[in-house]
Amino acid sequence: MTPDWLLAYMAIAGVCALLLGLRKTGMGLIMPAIMSWIIWPLLWPMVLPQIQRIPALLLLLAVPVVVVFGGLLMLDRILTWVYGKSVGGHVTAIYLVRVIDAIGRGLVFCVVWLFRLFAQLLRPR
Repeated sequence: MTPDWLLAYMAIAGVCALLLGLRKTGMGLIMPAIMSWIIWPLLWPMVLPQIQRIPALLLLLAVPVVVVFGGLLMLDRILTWVYGKSVGGHVTAIYLVRVIDAIGRGLVFCVVWLFRLFAQLLRPR
């Protein structure tokens, strides 16, 4: 969790940026404070019962997927902002292929591991 003093300084810097005409930067600096102090306290009572109904195994599987693909989207936004659309798209596509490859390798490992386990169980001693 981000300390409140950091959120306050970011919000002040965001207001200053908005006053100077930097809309995207200003909103980017203000949004963490808005999320933390306004939106999250209002939405949490409605979100908590919904989260409690989701099975824990599904959450354990879904959270890493959301984090990885959210990180890829953030990488795309940052690279697009710094280097332009073509670089952001190419680099993010390369990492997306790497992530999908890693997920595929992990699934293949799990399937092979299950077959080996069943083979050991069925093998006579």
